[in-house]
This record gives sequence, structure tokens and C-alpha cells, in this order.
Amino acid sequence: MSDVMVTARMSKARKEQALAVLEKLGTTPSEAINGLFEYVIANGTLPYGTPRLTDSERAARIREANAWADGLPVIPIDDDVDILDDKELRLRALVNRGDLEPDMLGAYLAEKNTLQRRTA
Repeated sequence: MSDVMVTARMSKARKEQALAVLEKLGTTPSEAINGLFEYVIANGTLPYGTPRLTDSERAARIREANAWADGLPVIPIDDDVDILDDKELRLRALVNRGDLEPDMLGAYLAEKNTLQRRTA
């Protein structure tokens, strides 16, 4: 059987760090990659654990997530929510989180109202 080349993309820094570790371990990148491939063939999985879900496990997780979401409280929205623009929504969220003073939102709303009256 003839050998083939395997190519992988990664940052230069990652490559240099890995080469230094492999050298300390007394192995080469080729030996490390061959070891990885042998492990995957023998075990049918990756050695660092990325679990693959069966269809039934995936369905169970989806049901669990939906049940959690269904249990969230319903928060009523203002009647005027459909006329809020993106900036106003962001400003309101910042005020609610305490990251912005309410008067900043007030100044924006006053300016917005002035512009709306001019165009009406």
C-alpha cells in the first residue's frame, strides 16, 4: 500500500505550539496523525469526545428544550412595539440593563417625535 499526504489547516501559532509539544513527547506530526487515525478506526469516535447523538437522543433533547421554553413566563409587550425602530429597541434594552441613563432614551424619543411631526 502506498502512502498518501494528509493536509490540515490551522494557525501558524497553533502549529508551532503543537510541534514543540510533539518534540518534547519524542514523536513526529506524522506519528501523531497516524495515531489519531488508528484510534478513530478502532473506536469509531474521536479521543477527545465529541459525542454523536442517536436520532432518539436528539429527539429527547429537543423535547427537553421545548419543555423548558414552554415553561418560560409570557411577558406582555407594549401595544406600540410595532412602531419601535431598531435604535429605540437597543436603547430600551440598555436602559433596562442599567447600562444607559433613561434620559438618553428620552432625548432620542424627543428627537424622533420632532422628526415625525415635521414629516406628518
